[in-house]
Amino acid sequence: MSITYNADEIFEIACRIELNGARFYRKASKFQADLQVAAMLNSLADMEDRHLALFTEMRAHVQTRDEGDTALFGQGEAAQYLQALADGHIFDTTADPSEQLGGHESTVDILKMAIGIEKESVVLYAGMRRMVPDGEGRDAIDEIIGQELGHVAVLSNRLKEITG
Repeated sequence: MSITYNADEIFEIACRIELNGARFYRKASKFQADLQVAAMLNSLADMEDRHLALFTEMRAHVQTRDEGDTALFGQGEAAQYLQALADGHIFDTTADPSEQLGGHESTVDILKMAIGIEKESVVLYAGMRRMVPDGEGRDAIDEIIGQELGHVAVLSNRLKEITG
């Protein structure tokens, strides 16, 4: 049985991921005594805001173009993955990771949490990319995947500096 996935739903999930990421980084930055780490986290939050704006624009384009039609994307494994994701079987896209922060986490804890969040985003967008047809934003998704991978690198390098 093949699964088709509504384009609006795909972009809605992406928007939620980016919004939650920005919230996480901003809240985590408030708990940082290390001003360099706080600045890095705020910078990452700003990047997530830009991703949110892009996905919001892509979502609006799909909605306008299809005038409320279902605009179904994809079939097969990528669609099954996104359906499992949407159903909360892979990770909960409705959960706000900033709610996990209580202010007692170390910088190492926060960096490890952030790396996990970014990795989940990359996996989501890689699945999403496979389902979005050419001309519907695939290039933008590729760019965001590259930026999210860059976030993982920045966070990992900072973690390595701290932990030696």
